[in-house]
Order: sequence, then C-alpha cells, then structure tokens
Amino acid sequence: MKKFLAILFSVVVTLGAITVLGANVNDPYEFDGDVITNPFWWLYTTEAPETETEPTTVGANWVLVGQNSNNNYYYDKANMTVNEVVSIQQPGWASELGIYLNVSEAITSVTVNGVSQNVASIDGAGAVVYLSALTQDVNEVIVKYGNNTAKVLFKKEALSETEAPTEKPTEAPTEAPTEKPTVAPVELKITSQPQDVMVKAGTTANFNIKAQGEGLKYQWQVSSSNGERWGNTSLAGNKTTTLTLTAAANYDGRLYRCIVTDKYGKTVTSNAAKLSIEKSQATLKITGQPQDVKAEVGSTTSVSVKAEGEGLKYQWQVSSSNGERWGNTSLAGNKTTTLTFTVLSNYEGRLFRCIVTDKNGKTVTSNAAKVSLGSLQTELKIVKQPEDVKAQAGNTVTFKVKAQGTGLTYQWQTSSSNGAKWGNTSLAGNKTATLSFTAPANYDGRLYRCIITDANGNTVTSDAAKLSFGSITGTVKITSQPTDVKASVGKIVSFKVVAEGVGLKYQWQTSSSNGAKWGNTSLSGNNTALLSFSAPATYDGRLYRCVITDAKGNTVVSEAAKLSIGEATGDPIIINAQPKDVSVAAGSATSFIVEATGEGLTYQWQVSSSNGERWGNTSLAGAKTNILQLVAPSNYNGRLYRCVITDKNGNTVITDAAKLTVR
Repeated sequence: MKKFLAILFSVVVTLGAITVLGANVNDPYEFDGDVITNPFWWLYTTEAPETETEPTTVGANWVLVGQNSNNNYYYDKANMTVNEVVSIQQPGWASELGIYLNVSEAITSVTVNGVSQNVASIDGAGAVVYLSALTQDVNEVIVKYGNNTAKVLFKKEALSETEAPTEKPTEAPTEAPTEKPTVAPVELKITSQPQDVMVKAGTTANFNIKAQGEGLKYQWQVSSSNGERWGNTSLAGNKTTTLTLTAAANYDGRLYRCIVTDKYGKTVTSNAAKLSIEKSQATLKITGQPQDVKAEVGSTTSVSVKAEGEGLKYQWQVSSSNGERWGNTSLAGNKTTTLTFTVLSNYEGRLFRCIVTDKNGKTVTSNAAKVSLGSLQTELKIVKQPEDVKAQAGNTVTFKVKAQGTGLTYQWQTSSSNGAKWGNTSLAGNKTATLSFTAPANYDGRLYRCIITDANGNTVTSDAAKLSFGSITGTVKITSQPTDVKASVGKIVSFKVVAEGVGLKYQWQTSSSNGAKWGNTSLSGNNTALLSFSAPATYDGRLYRCVITDAKGNTVVSEAAKLSIGEATGDPIIINAQPKDVSVAAGSATSFIVEATGEGLTYQWQVSSSNGERWGNTSLAGAKTNILQLVAPSNYNGRLYRCVITDKNGNTVITDAAKLTVR
C-alpha cells in the first residue's frame, strides 16, 4: 500500500477539520528540479507497509490523500492518468477544502459522478474537487485537459473507531525492579560537511554528508538566491546522505545543504555547498570567410568575416601586390567583422583579409577577398508574375510582381476590355511592385499588368492577372507565412506555413541560388505544413518556400524564408503556449496570452482587421507584455491578434494568430 507523505516541508498544518502535511505557503520549494512558489500543499507517494485501516480492492491501489474527523480520503492510483501530484488544500477562491489535481495543460472541464456544477473549481492547469462533492463510497472524476481525458477514482470511508484501553488492576510487585543503567544519547552532529562541486552541464553531480546521532533522518534543500531563500528538493537521494542530480546549465551557482534530524526531534543544518557549471572555452576558428566582390567605381561595398572564440578582436589588412605584402588598413570597420569602403579606380585586384585574435592571444587569418571593378548592371527580367485574384466585392485585393535589374521603376496598368485596351491606373501602389486596392463590384473581370523599366530605359511587361468576384469558399489562401530562421550548426530548425482551403497538399521547395532556381526538397515534413531538419553549415543562406495545392488543383506559393547558420547567441526563443481564439459578448473584457521562454524577452502585440493581410502594433493594455487585455466592442469581431517576441540578442519569433469573435 502507498500512502501520501510530504516531500517539501517538515511541519503539520491543520485547516478546519482537515489535517494535512504542509508548510508556510510563502516559502519556495523545489519539485523535480523546478522551484515552486504557488501556495499548495504538495504531496507524493512513497512505499509504506499496508495497514489494517486502509481499504484494499482487487485491481486497485488506494492511496491515502488525507482525513478529517469523520472520513478517510483515497484515490485509486491504478486509474490515475493525470500527474501523480495530489493534495488536500484550501484554495484561495473558496473557504471549502478540496483535493487538488495538477495536469500538464489547461483544464477545460471537470465532472464528479457526472455532475459539473458547483462541485469543482478550475484554475489554469489545476482543479480542486471539493470534499463536499464526494457523496458516495467510490466517486468517479473525469478531467478533460488539452486533447486528453483522464479518469480518477476517489473513495470516502469512515474512520475506524479507536476503543479506549481497558484498565488493568494494579498488581503489587513481587520484588523491586533492578535499576537499569542510564545510557546517554549519542550527540547529534555533522562529522563531514558537503563540499562544493564543479561539473560540466549535463553530467551527474553528488553532494555528500556524514553525521552521527540516533535514528537520523535527512532532508536536502536547495537555494537559487545565494542562500536568501531555501526549499526542500525532491532530487534523487533527497532523504539520504547523498544527493544526486544531473547538472543543467541553469543550475550554475545553486547552493545545496542538508537538515539532519535525530529520533529526539533535534536538528542540525549543514554548511551550504555550491554547484558550479564549467564554462567550456570556445576554440578560435573562422566560420565564415570573406567573399570576392565586384563593384563599380564610386560605389560602396563591404567584406565580412565570421569567427568563433572568446574575447575576439579583429584587424583587417590590405594588399595591392597580389598578397606578397600586407598592411593594416584604416578603412571604416577595420577593427570589426565588416570592412566597408568606397571603391576607387585603383582598387582593381586589391585583396582584403582579416586577422582574428582571441582573449588568450591566439590568432587566425582569414582567406583573402578580391575586389574587381566592373558594371553591376543586371539583366532586366521578371522573376515572379502577378497572379489571378478571386475576391468578394468590397474586399482589399493585391497584385504583386517581382523583377531583377538596376534602377527599376514600375507602372501598373488595367484593362476592362479583356486586354484589348490598356491604361495606366492610379490605384494605391501603382508605381511600386505591389498594387493594392478595395475592389467595387464593377471591377469584376478587370485585368492588371505591370510595365517595369530599368536605369537604361529597357522595359518589360508582366503577364496579365484577372480580378474575379464571387464566393471565395474553398479558395486556397495562406494565413501565416514562413519566417526567417537563424541557428547554430547542427541545430534542429523548422519552417511553418498556415493556409486555408479544402483538401490541401504541401510541397516545400529550396533554393541555394537566392531564389533564381527552386527545387523540391525531401527533408522531413516536406509534404506537410511544417518542414523540420538538422541544419549543417553548408545550408547557410538557403531559401525555403511552400507550394500549396487544394482539392481543385488551385495552387499558391508562400513567401521565401531564409536560413542563416551562425554562432549561437544564447537559448532560442521557444513558444510554450500559443494565443487561443476568444469568443465574448460585446462590451466584455477578455485577454490573449502567450507563454514563451528565452533570454531577456520583450513582447509586442499586433492586430489585423484584414484577416492577416496587414498587421500593425496595438497599444491596448498589456501590448508589451505576454498578456494583451481589451474590452471587446462589436466592431472588433473577426480581428486577429499575434505577438512578436524578441530576445536580448535581437532574435524574434512571431506567434500564431488568434481570432476574436464578438457575439
């Protein structure tokens, strides 16, 4: 039989008629390596001999949670599919005591014996089943959380009665007892203190203690505040003379101590021992060499180097003798990773290289990059044609064209005669690569094309794209584009696209020629909405896009996202919980929440009233926090909200869009 014992505290707290093991709710505690500060009395199961007062049933394992003056409360561990963390507690939102359940995701419903009203309280990923709701011998509790459903059986039984002992008659001693010599108790003291430990991240660390005394018990504690606050730890060996843990990188500087208690209740506390994580020294090496440049006289250009190491310093050098002689240059950025300069007529054939020095004085020299003079004129051509648009009258529609060349200018034209006659349009963006406007009903069937002119007066005309009105049901549409990714060599990277349509199929493509040529990729997830793979150094600069096809054969191509391979700049930003869609009555208060981890995170919420086509920063309450708060008027119906999260190194990640429905 298992019964509940406290792991995080050492005192008993009595609440009303319920007695539970507990501690000061303001103390911090550690549970499985994570410090817990929320005010619950956390319990766990441990092996203990069976007692006659605890019930046993075939196929079940009843575990005692707590008791009051009339009843024992058990749960059936054989049917326990939520976290094995259960306690008796008095939640702050109610005066009544209950049994607390903790799960890994937000709870959506709780029923006790098929009834949900007034029997349980839900708070985030936890729920309290009130003791008053347990109305029979065995009670069935159904918990729904995330996409999961869990069943927990609770049993309420009357306490066994304890009879008063019958008084035995006093008998006269036949002879005086022999007095036994008094044995002095063994003094409680620590004979060997825990010692500081230094290990590499991810390896095992041990803290040891030796003590003398009678009936000794041990409780290891941890502090992540340099000893200002302490909490019991549940790590392996937390109640023995040796505490064992796997040292995570964020454990650096944590303190560990042990409280030893003898059978008389006396305690002694050990010295604090410090856990230090070894800092691996990065090897000095160049990870990105300078590249040759071709530039026109008078233009500004640059060469760059990438390196790894500690305390790096840079010095660019120049050679006008094809590398026979080198000298330090004083051009702009000569002591940084990027050297920038204006190209002069005598720079033809000059070489530039960089000497990189680390904090230990070690140096490494980059390859030489060559400067060539010449025209940068690029052939004028269209690389992506405008596409047909199907919309409803009054919608905002957009036509786009992509072209390459030098000094490009754009002029959009329109035709209402199916291409027989064309005229320049003055709609928004008519002289840019993107034409965007609100389309009235009489625009149905109009054609749009773009005339592109380069710096030399050469022109090219795009294909004509058609605007059609009607129902857009079933049209394939991208609602969230792939975003650029920056990662270190060997890390798992992902590109994601979100689209709407019927019977969608996905095909990811890649380009190592900056978009000039594309080919289908066979990487993991290449036929799904999520492409995920381990990135080698040779993938630096590659582009990824997704071709999406619906059941009718309509296709749409996502924007291209770039993969950059470079030095890791700290822990990546990880979104642990995306914002959820919200439905509220007009005038009601609501909120959108995102949960993320990373270094020095900042938040900026954005809003879209165009179904995700355009986004802008919002100034609503909490716009720069992880919780956006608003009162929803009726005209907010259908708005989308997302959050741009930035870490201390400038890396950003954008959440999924969540929809606001105002009833």
